[in-house]
Amino acid sequence: MTIGSMKASSEERQLDLVFGISSGKTVLKQAFCAIPYKITRLYHEPRSTLAQLILMSPTPGIFGGDITRLRIHVESGAAVQILTQGATKLHAKDNMKAFQHIEITVEEEAEFHWCGEPLIPFRNADLAQTWDIHVASTGRYFHWDSFTSGRIQHGETWQFKHFTNELKLFRNNDLIAERNHLVLEAEKYDLRFAELIRKLKEKTGKPVVILVDEY
Repeated sequence: MTIGSMKASSEERQLDLVFGISSGKTVLKQAFCAIPYKITRLYHEPRSTLAQLILMSPTPGIFGGDITRLRIHVESGAAVQILTQGATKLHAKDNMKAFQHIEITVEEEAEFHWCGEPLIPFRNADLAQTWDIHVASTGRYFHWDSFTSGRIQHGETWQFKHFTNELKLFRNNDLIAERNHLVLEAEKYDLRFAELIRKLKEKTGKPVVILVDEY
């Protein structure tokens, strides 16, 4: 396994993980982590076919102006689940937008599960998040992510500036699913969407679940 780390500026942060097979077991072949990310050792639960890894971020969260790129590649035969240690906080800074891009590749006969804790947008936070997920014909993929409406206990409900969440899912390089929802401050919506906003405000978060299996 090759592990690299670096100090990154607040403008750009990276994570690059490659999983493969060695002696019949899933291994972490390559890992590159830049601030704010850290990872645990790969854990093999005896009762599970999935190796587990926890993605940690000991910093306060994502700030306006940050550019975060995550790349995860699961080679043929490997099976892994990544969990995040806790919720990610989104902070406003100097009226700037933050960008986060996640690219995931799952090869033939491989399996990958992404189980992320929610994003929590603080007042005036601004984030554009994109996912590009490529799954081979016999690959398997499970995806769970969510975001909350804000810091509920502080009275910050739907008070972030912008949150753009775009996801593209490819099977054998064919686009089979696309999600693009943009959440803005309620007063910026046209009046005909008032009822929709009311219903959204009744909820504290929005989970997303995707399962891709052989067909």
